[in-house]
Amino acid sequence: MRSLKYTFIKKIKLTVLSAFFLLIPFFSYSDEKPVKPFIPEIQDHGLSHVFSLDLSYALMGLKNNGWGIGVNYEQKLFRYMSVKGGISHATFQIKSSDIFCTSVGVSLTAFYYPFGKGLEWLYTGIGMGTDFLNYFGTDNPQKDVIISVIPEIGWKQICFTHFMLDFCCGYKFIVQNSNLVANDADYVNSGFQFGVKIKILWRSVFNSIFK
Repeated sequence: MRSLKYTFIKKIKLTVLSAFFLLIPFFSYSDEKPVKPFIPEIQDHGLSHVFSLDLSYALMGLKNNGWGIGVNYEQKLFRYMSVKGGISHATFQIKSSDIFCTSVGVSLTAFYYPFGKGLEWLYTGIGMGTDFLNYFGTDNPQKDVIISVIPEIGWKQICFTHFMLDFCCGYKFIVQNSNLVANDADYVNSGFQFGVKIKILWRSVFNSIFK
């Protein structure tokens, strides 16, 4: 009799334990979604080309009793790559002398955008430029050619719809410079470079005006 009672209690315990484990998934179910880490959304504005003016030549010219202007055009080629071409002109006075210099420069730069969201956000690039200099103001005018290579990295971001901020830094290597005039360092400007460029998105401005 005692053995039958013990067996009956044992079966009840096993039944209760089995029911408990079967009901656990139903009581532990929750319709709340798991919390994901915050990752900022990288928006694609569909920017595939940018035309911009480079006023650094104007500032350099005004600083040295002259003037200047630069024009750049960047075009997206593939999802992650683009190419930018530029042309510039400046006329300025060489420091500590009566010699003036007229320059014409051309450049070509290839960019890589790791996010693949148009011509925005993080980018790296490498460019090459050639500047043709003509010195005058003496009886013996001289000419010079400066070839430079600039690896760079930066961040572009659209602000207030019609403007783009371009934070960039790089290092300018002078590959060739005949140094006919030794004190033209203001124009050569080799070494580490850092700057913030403000670009106006003219296409966006025109579309908002004439839409």
